[in-house]
Amino acid sequence: FRRVLFIAHREEILAQANTRSDPTIVLMQHAYGLDPDEQGKDGQGNNYVNLSRALHDSGLMTLVYVHTVLEHPNRHQRSVLCALAEQSDGLLVTTHSALDLLASQTYGIERSRIRHFDHGICLQDPSQRDRRASKRQYGLEGRLLVSSLGFHSPDKGLSYSIRAYGRLLDESSTFEQRQRLVYLVAGCCHPEFVKRDCGRPYRAYQADLKEAIRDAGLRACQADSLAEIDFDLHDIVFLDAFLNESTLRQLYTATDIVVLPYLNMEQICSGILADALGAGRVPISTKFKYATEVLDPHWLGQTGVIIGPHARGIL
Repeated sequence: FRRVLFIAHREEILAQANTRSDPTIVLMQHAYGLDPDEQGKDGQGNNYVNLSRALHDSGLMTLVYVHTVLEHPNRHQRSVLCALAEQSDGLLVTTHSALDLLASQTYGIERSRIRHFDHGICLQDPSQRDRRASKRQYGLEGRLLVSSLGFHSPDKGLSYSIRAYGRLLDESSTFEQRQRLVYLVAGCCHPEFVKRDCGRPYRAYQADLKEAIRDAGLRACQADSLAEIDFDLHDIVFLDAFLNESTLRQLYTATDIVVLPYLNMEQICSGILADALGAGRVPISTKFKYATEVLDPHWLGQTGVIIGPHARGIL
């Protein structure tokens, strides 16, 4: 189905470009997991390459925003990025480490075909900067709100942050502090993940989260709205809903600390982390590539917790 979509998008883009007098620029966002081969195996296809070649050969300026650059790619993963560099007007990345890696012997892509740019953030108008007003809106006045936001899946590491949060409450919090703390996990699983393999991975993931909650000894609830939640009765709240841009902005405003326990250390971009910084919130993150580069540019690969003098958050 996704292979058919690639072809449909190509034809639609070309048709629209032919009806316009002004130039058309195509921005593709490459992710291995969205590129199946003819047997439907994710990450094994060349659909992005074929689409980029068709658009580029038709005279359309085509740029490719690369979400993942692997230090140790297999032959197919390497050939896809090299081909995209050749069959487009250039690659875009949001970390300097990804730029250096693409230009290294691992990929051998000419540096002139790669550009670094900073990740954008959600701009907030003055009405969305009042943390107290936003907390009043959700019934969170006087509380310290810790949040993990956006689509979630096993590689987002939530079972680890849940257990860590339980330890924080048990080992490092007074009764009064525990009453003030709330951990909000807001967002739903991606529909493609929910449907995969008749829902088996999704059910296993839900069971893993429930086990983490039990191990942590947390009082938890799940809701599709925060309007009716009694936060005095819960340590952790799961807001199971798609977060549109307006809701994300409101939650960033209400939040004090954003937790990103991601497990993929080669991740080179994160809109959630960029927006957390843009909203002036404190991120606590695992050491994936984008996090180390934007939170502590002086990080030198140290182990353990890093709270550096130049850091914008905690690694």
